[in-house]
Amino acid sequence: MTMKKTLTYLLVLMVPAFLFVQCNTGTQKESSASKSVMEKVLSEQDFTPELEKILYEFPTPFEVTVMLEKAKAGFVFDLSNPAENLDKYMTESSKALNLGVYSADLSYAAAYNRSDEIKKLMECTGQLSDDLGILGIYNQNILTRIKNNYDQKDSLVNLISGIFNETKSLLSDNNRDKTTLLIVSGAFVETMYLATSLNLLTEDNEEITAIILNQKTNLEKLLQILDAFKADDEMLNLSQSLLPLKEFYDKNPDMATEEQAFDIKEIVESIRNTFI
Repeated sequence: MTMKKTLTYLLVLMVPAFLFVQCNTGTQKESSASKSVMEKVLSEQDFTPELEKILYEFPTPFEVTVMLEKAKAGFVFDLSNPAENLDKYMTESSKALNLGVYSADLSYAAAYNRSDEIKKLMECTGQLSDDLGILGIYNQNILTRIKNNYDQKDSLVNLISGIFNETKSLLSDNNRDKTTLLIVSGAFVETMYLATSLNLLTEDNEEITAIILNQKTNLEKLLQILDAFKADDEMLNLSQSLLPLKEFYDKNPDMATEEQAFDIKEIVESIRNTFI
């Protein structure tokens, strides 16, 4: 092959490669631009200081689960999200939602002094916490303190409640409001699932029914916060998934019949199934 033909051949090979690189670079730039636009949209949401205050002061699941225990609802082992599901959660959103779910289950176990369940659920919440970059909260010191308080319910509940609040505080300090909102949403839905399930399993359930009805206010707060994130498709879908629950509350202000108790349980379980 002559020198001229060799150069021509090399040019033929190089031009498509050059075009591919340029095209790929353009795609990356376009992707980065799209990401920048989305970040800008999210940063310009109507997420006011008032809404942020509601989010970070949103009731913890521990308050409700302690009320359930005081209402003489029994402990049911298979209500909690199985630890075996942990490996299913691959995205940051699914990890955050289920950190909330497992936190509610953890509070349920703590309210009833179920040490084996507490240990298992601490491992789940600790793993998800690490995956989300919330380091240092589920440390050995906390684990030791929890083990030392297995027989002291009030101390145990306060300890675990403190972990949940510390998680929210750490996220707030790092401007991770979306992650906080997902955790809070997961905890709210799981707490509702526990309450509506126990409502059907407990014979004298007037107090549990009252607890469930009182959650309407918290649901409205949660939807109000989620509305500020409606530019995010993921959060919009989450908000829409909760609307059947709001419709139930609007139509059933007293939840006086067993049929209504079944209906709200099915609605909550359907929402929960999309999380876990």
